[in-house]
Amino acid sequence: MARRKHASCDFRGVLRGRDLARAFADMDLFVFPSRTDTFGNVIQEAAASGVASVVTAAGGPRNLVVPGVTGYVADSDPQFIAKVVELASDLDRLRRMGQAAREHVLGVSWDSPLN
Repeated sequence: MARRKHASCDFRGVLRGRDLARAFADMDLFVFPSRTDTFGNVIQEAAASGVASVVTAAGGPRNLVVPGVTGYVADSDPQFIAKVVELASDLDRLRRMGQAAREHVLGVSWDSPLN
């Protein structure tokens, strides 16, 4: 049903290894609407691939995004949608945020987490 309603979407399922790395590298924007994720390692994976993220203000991913620099943290559903549309409409800003996201996570490891 979802595939028919959203024919222009790419439903890839579970990815690992090179397929996962390729999927992140192919992204323009990482949209992560979870309100329950405790950390959101996928935010760092997207950032490492030079992809900005839009996340909710609930849960751990909000701590991995520098608002207005590496992506956006939205306080409400309408704001979440507005930030996604804003970035999708401003490719130069989206590119700059992706570069900033990549720079932000360079050198991050379990021994040296984000500050």
